[in-house]
Amino acid sequence: MKHIGKMTLLVASFAIVFISSRAEILHVPADYTTIQTALDAVDTYDTILVAPGRYHEFLVGPLHSYFMFGQYSPDSVAEELWTVLDPIPLPDADTPSAFVARGDTVLIKNFAFFNRAEMRQPDWPTRTGGIRNQSDFLIVEQCRFDSVSAAIERGPYIRALHCEFRGCLWKCIWTEQWGRLEARHCYFDGESGYAYILAYDHTTLDSCVFGCNPTGHFVGLGTRHIRVRDCVFGPCAGAFSTLFLGVSEDVLVERCTFVEIDSVSIILQVDVRCTESLTPPIILRNNMFREFDGVNYAMSFWCQSDCTGFIGLCESNAFTDGVAQIHGGAINVSGIAMLHGNTFHEILPNEQADVYADNITSLGALTARDNQFLGPGLGAATNGPPFDARWNWWGDSTGPYSPSENPEGLGTEVGWGVEFQPWLTSPPDTIGDTSEVAVETPPSMLANYSLHAYPNPFNAVTTLEIDVVVPGEYDVLLYDVTGREAARVFSGRIERSARVALNASEYASGVYFVKLARGSQMFAVEKLMLVK
Repeated sequence: MKHIGKMTLLVASFAIVFISSRAEILHVPADYTTIQTALDAVDTYDTILVAPGRYHEFLVGPLHSYFMFGQYSPDSVAEELWTVLDPIPLPDADTPSAFVARGDTVLIKNFAFFNRAEMRQPDWPTRTGGIRNQSDFLIVEQCRFDSVSAAIERGPYIRALHCEFRGCLWKCIWTEQWGRLEARHCYFDGESGYAYILAYDHTTLDSCVFGCNPTGHFVGLGTRHIRVRDCVFGPCAGAFSTLFLGVSEDVLVERCTFVEIDSVSIILQVDVRCTESLTPPIILRNNMFREFDGVNYAMSFWCQSDCTGFIGLCESNAFTDGVAQIHGGAINVSGIAMLHGNTFHEILPNEQADVYADNITSLGALTARDNQFLGPGLGAATNGPPFDARWNWWGDSTGPYSPSENPEGLGTEVGWGVEFQPWLTSPPDTIGDTSEVAVETPPSMLANYSLHAYPNPFNAVTTLEIDVVVPGEYDVLLYDVTGREAARVFSGRIERSARVALNASEYASGVYFVKLARGSQMFAVEKLMLVK
């Protein structure tokens, strides 16, 4: 028998679902002896409330929206009060997962999924052991998945809140291709063959903890509008990578901790579909990498093609107490990227560079500003691509040690081919009036474009020195003090830097402005004083 629910408003998982006064609560086993019979009877926006116990059922949900609650949360009470789904497979048939979720919006709360050995067969794709999702929007809240092959599989939109995924034998959550995932305050570990999580556009991971996956990736995400915040990865030994990102635009990883990760190929692997956009496809900010050993790199930035696009911004991250096997033990970059305000300390071995500009693309350019290379050993190196490492702190006011260019430097060693002069004479957070020079502190990519004139003031002729981050077609335009365009000084391609002569002998004395632009976007401007 159905019972009329008194609630007219249900608040669940950040979503507010309005329920008509006719919505009902179906009790199992008081009114329906099995969960499946309740599912067969449930109407749109009805709620099924299941008492504690172990239910050996295969569940198939209806084609409309509904809610199914266990009476108690498996996170907060004794195991004998949990509501457990543990199906027993048919002896000679390929059986489905514990629950096939269908319908528009499905909310599952306070359930535990435990499975017997027969359900844990990854080579039988329908034996997932957890939820096989065919709904439009699946919300799973305060649930526990223990030793299942696949906890949640498929679906265009999955939201997991305060859930535990322990001992995943195949996968924890995989959306369908281009599917969206929101996971908040969840825990993941297991023996996954590829990745705990595989999800796509508009995915958010917030305050989640990832244990060890010794045979694959922890998380694989792509390609845009992705947020990974306040997550913890590790300790772990033997994974391929903890976080793999195949991105194209609008991706942010911030305030995450990667700790005690050993014998992993790459801790954070970023493959970018580069374009000539000046907006960084990915921003990595305020993350911590510490106590790692036996990795190739802590972080790698790779451009997916040999192009002139901007890879991303790596800002205010800390790399400490690590042992890597390849150059770029902290960061390996192939392409155009900006490093700002990061700290590198105790990255071993000494002969391998902490940050390395790799020669995958001849068009790459790495720019570093206000970073702290605290040693020991080699702080920065390149095997060919431009590496602009000016205005960084190398651990000593005398600058980095360079056998050929700064042999008296007492700071961290710098490799051949890295541009490091001038350097900061004190750490970035202590720079004040005592600095020898004014320090450029670029908060973004645009701040690293420059346009300067020498001499200035000038009489008739001056030379414009131009630096760009992204190679491409640029215009250099001269304006008078009223804002009227006086001349197009230069129009053409600039790879990284250029010197352009400006002959103003035909113009009257006074103030002028010269601008570096591409289309409607301006990158740099310089005030000129013409004196005759």
